[in-house]
Amino acid sequence: MLRERAAPGAGRAAPPAGRSVGAVQIAAAEALARMGQADAALPVLERWLEKTDDPPLALQAANVLDRLGPIALPSLPAMKRVLQRPAPAGDNVGREPPVPHRVLRRAVPELEGRVPPLVYP
Repeated sequence: MLRERAAPGAGRAAPPAGRSVGAVQIAAAEALARMGQADAALPVLERWLEKTDDPPLALQAANVLDRLGPIALPSLPAMKRVLQRPAPAGDNVGREPPVPHRVLRRAVPELEGRVPPLVYP
């Protein structure tokens, strides 16, 4: 949330892993990516994005990758892999695309420069 103002704490930040909860790992990865440590953060986000047994956390990871914009470019292959997979059973509500596909269907073309980016505050 602090974005650039979190930079002074970057030296104390460690790549999120181990026993911490998925939501915490994803939030910590977003912070690290915004502090210039995308090489440590993106693999964590990709791992959660590709977890088919936890759609809410996959959606959270997709949302973070979308918000990161160009920082997330190295994760484009993982995002495309997820879009090519069928959704887990029970993940498709009505006629909506499955989670996290709804986010990735916008984020991938945006990262590829095929659609204009959404603006985040």
